[in-house]
Amino acid sequence: KKRQPDVHEFVYKVQDFSISMNGLLFGLPLWKIYPTKDWRTFEQSGRFMYKFVGKFIDEACEKLKKKQDNDKNTVLSRLLSNRDKYNITVQDVVALQTDFLIAGVDTVLFYFYANQLFFH
Repeated sequence: KKRQPDVHEFVYKVQDFSISMNGLLFGLPLWKIYPTKDWRTFEQSGRFMYKFVGKFIDEACEKLKKKQDNDKNTVLSRLLSNRDKYNITVQDVVALQTDFLIAGVDTVLFYFYANQLFFH
């Protein structure tokens, strides 16, 4: 329960990230000349999400070092356990897990909004 405010903020940052990315992709590329509002929102949201996920990856790394990880069959455990074998950095794992979470939150938000729009 103590992480719930962070989780809510993560969801809002995913939403901000998606909206700003839409503006960056389909608007005039003024962000290439100077940092527009969409660009600043995109950067801030991305940094927050990366740091947020990084905290959990760091916790998982510590558990693996202390042999406290009881579940060896998760994607995260496998990635962290085989980093040397596949030449994967912790930053790579954080980026991959961040992408997974963004996709999951985005899918749930889309389903929620579509459900509200079409079925209520």
